[in-house]
Amino acid sequence: DMKSLMQAFTLFSAGALPSAMASGVSQALSSLVPNNLNHGDLSLVYLINCGIGVVGLLLFWFVWKSAPQHLRTVQKVAESDSDDNSAERSDEGSSELSSDEHARQS
Repeated sequence: DMKSLMQAFTLFSAGALPSAMASGVSQALSSLVPNNLNHGDLSLVYLINCGIGVVGLLLFWFVWKSAPQHLRTVQKVAESDSDDNSAERSDEGSSELSSDEHARQS
């Protein structure tokens, strides 16, 4: 029951919410973007959009920093797993090399 609710929220936040936000920003800044772009203030529109992006990045960073430690270290665990796998591969390569050397010595 909770799984379907979370799926619905994910679809809403990934599909409808960004479109609604972009539409709201576009409507709010429509007075700065006339049909004749020579008469508009496009640099201000781009600056406001960049500001919204920076605020979003800062909010993401703040939420990420305030998350519990076990949620922030998921990527580090995945990286250490891949390092273990690469170490195993290099060990396999060295064992193959030693078996080749052993064959030459026989």
